[in-house]
Amino acid sequence: MSNSLTTPMPSQHQLRVELEAMVVGDLLGPAGGAEEELTERNVRDRYLVGVLAPSRSTNTSDKPAAEVEEEEDDDIPLIPEELSEGGSDTADDGKTDTDTPVTVSFLPSSFGLTFSVDGETKSININATWGQYKREKRQDQTDHKGKTLLVWKRYERGGNLELPLVDGAINPMAPDHAFPDIYIKGQIRKRNTHYVVTLFLVNAQLEVKPKDEYHIFQPKVTASGLDGQAVFCKRTTIGANNDLEDRLIGMMYRNHIEFAVGHGVSVHAEASKEFPDRATLVETVIVPTSEIPRTTPPTEADVNTNPAFGKLAGLVLDMKTLAEADAKKLPKQLEPLVIAYRDWIDREEAKLADPKEGLAQFGDAARVAIDNCRITLKRIEEGLELLTKDPKAFESFSFMNRAMWLQRTHSIYAERVRRGDQPDFEKDIDEEKNRSWRPFQIAFILLNLPGVTKLDHSERGVGWWRRRRWLVRYR
Repeated sequence: MSNSLTTPMPSQHQLRVELEAMVVGDLLGPAGGAEEELTERNVRDRYLVGVLAPSRSTNTSDKPAAEVEEEEDDDIPLIPEELSEGGSDTADDGKTDTDTPVTVSFLPSSFGLTFSVDGETKSININATWGQYKREKRQDQTDHKGKTLLVWKRYERGGNLELPLVDGAINPMAPDHAFPDIYIKGQIRKRNTHYVVTLFLVNAQLEVKPKDEYHIFQPKVTASGLDGQAVFCKRTTIGANNDLEDRLIGMMYRNHIEFAVGHGVSVHAEASKEFPDRATLVETVIVPTSEIPRTTPPTEADVNTNPAFGKLAGLVLDMKTLAEADAKKLPKQLEPLVIAYRDWIDREEAKLADPKEGLAQFGDAARVAIDNCRITLKRIEEGLELLTKDPKAFESFSFMNRAMWLQRTHSIYAERVRRGDQPDFEKDIDEEKNRSWRPFQIAFILLNLPGVTKLDHSERGVGWWRRRRWLVRYR
């Protein structure tokens, strides 16, 4: 008897990657490969994103009706002509503008990106590619009506250009000499330490029949350093308006480097392995994707091995344990959270004097953030102290933990039963992993306890709630 081979079940990650590829292929293409053939009525109905329309079109409105040929893939007007005239809307809505033309097409004719290049760089490489679909007959095939089959055949177009970095306008340059009306243009601006480069891919063709041959599909623009050099640097986004919130956000995300920004399209940068603050290429992306890191609380192994989490040792997050604790045990169970938070603030404050952190450019934003953290720490300490002095606050805290413990475990039990399982509640469900807080959740509860238990507390004022928004955002 031979052993049967079974295909292993794909992981959730593999299934997601496959689904993502199917969605992108269906919306953007080419789903059938670089040389695919489509039998659809027109390509614009097949691929809904990543289409650049011709910026020039023939005007047939003055021709007699008999001279305007019917075309198989003619556009159907999306908006009736009468809607472009002034309407009779209510006074609340206002009257429709009579001098604003209503466009029939929603397809752009260009897109682009802006990025920064190191000031010592002399030139960069530009690659622009797209797909052209041409209407062709297949004499050896017929459609369902018995006629010769018409297909849209895809051809890969585009090419490379070397762009010298010279301050001023970038005159139109055609990546593919066979298509002089599809070109790259833009602007280069010289700064003290870098160049700011803006590029656009423009479809300036004249739209004639068949229309889809003059639309370009799956376009992409890639800028790269010569010989793979990492010449792309961080874009400077700090404005001159001295806005504190802008500086706080810029400071917090200073290590999340933005190399490029898209215009009518998303962008992707390939960071250098040797220099993380530099990129080897930037490119446009029609359908953007991003891997969001999962946020999980530190595990027991993290607490035991990682110095950053070591201060959390002994912290109790089990809802059942907290619900059954007395007023004397509770501070000891939650105090590691206060100690760990204070230690983290101290370590962050030490960075203020370290020039390697690059905080000077953000002015007083770093000091403001640390001060807000100190205020938040004080509120957590006050909340913990309140539990030992106010019997009603302690009773409410215990009741809340008990309610959450029962809600979490019974929800899991009910879900397992609905799936056909028969779990043992005490052994399989009522476990610490199923009834534990995350550290930030219990911290948030503690810092709000004084304000929710005392009606005359200062934190209940309108001015405080404005300030609280800052504390929550920048904690």
